[in-house]
Amino acid sequence: MYKPELITTQDGSKTLYIPDINESYHSKFGAFTESKHVYIKNGINYLYEKEKQNITILEIGYGTGLNWFLTLDFALKNSIQLDYEAVEKFLIPNEILKEFYEKLYFEILNLNTIKYLISLPWNTKHELFNQINFLKILCDVQNFNFKYQKYDLVYYDAFAPNKQPEMWCQDIFEKIFFSLKKDGILVTYCAKGDFKRTLKKIGFKVESLPGPPYKKEMTRAIKI
Repeated sequence: MYKPELITTQDGSKTLYIPDINESYHSKFGAFTESKHVYIKNGINYLYEKEKQNITILEIGYGTGLNWFLTLDFALKNSIQLDYEAVEKFLIPNEILKEFYEKLYFEILNLNTIKYLISLPWNTKHELFNQINFLKILCDVQNFNFKYQKYDLVYYDAFAPNKQPEMWCQDIFEKIFFSLKKDGILVTYCAKGDFKRTLKKIGFKVESLPGPPYKKEMTRAIKI
């Protein structure tokens, strides 16, 4: 199991660094900025702007939960009915997570609410704020039960392909394609050419979008 260390990124937000594999959970140029750009702006906001008010999301690579809390904040602000599932293999101690969130600013959520939500049990579905269903699942993605055409949006936030190559093999993205509804999307920070070619081979329409600070591109893939 990886042993994470808290470090501060260039936008003032923190991320977790894993010395064993020389990898961090988020961009060192700005953890908060990266997550908002990739997963909020180009993920749930993209669907919201198409007038979707009921959105079902699967996150692969829950990690610190930052994408979840940003998405929850966005959903509450915009009165979105949200079903959110997240898959994670490695647990991060709650004490570290509480410190991670101490100086982050959300428009709706406050720190006490976040600390409460961090403590919610795994593998149990929770109904929150009368409009949110949330389930975080502790398992290897290879053992996850992908259901046919269930999701509008997939956040793919595994460690980089050179650090965790088993998370970037074709069979996982075939399962994601199977689980997305028509016109459903996948968003990820990764923009490697071989990864995008794999998505196209499976049947996705692939968009190369401007990346967050200090990263040229990110990827959005659409099931057409």
